[in-house]
Amino acid sequence: MMRSCNNTLFGLLIATAILLSAAVARGQERCMTHDEAVDWLETRFGEQAIGRGLADEGRVMFEIFTGPQGTWTLLVSTPEGPSCIIADGFDWQQLAPSPEDAMTAHVPRPAAPGDL
Repeated sequence: MMRSCNNTLFGLLIATAILLSAAVARGQERCMTHDEAVDWLETRFGEQAIGRGLADEGRVMFEIFTGPQGTWTLLVSTPEGPSCIIADGFDWQQLAPSPEDAMTAHVPRPAAPGDL
């Protein structure tokens, strides 16, 4: 079980690094304070956070925002730095959780970058 979790985390970190390097190479990485990012996503696209999770022993927070027109944004935040939009797109499709997911869902309190 732990090995599977570590492999999943490693894969997520690799995918994030690839996305981040591609965004930086295109000059598309947008960084600002967390509050500015949340306000910008709400104002510009009507997006709201639908999920968040911690990585790197709680030093990095990933958030997914989605909007009513199907837009989505991946925001990455750290406690000591700005929040950066590292990926965004359109045609977001919310999937229904499987019965197994519903039974094992972990619902932590909402986190903010200062909580990291």
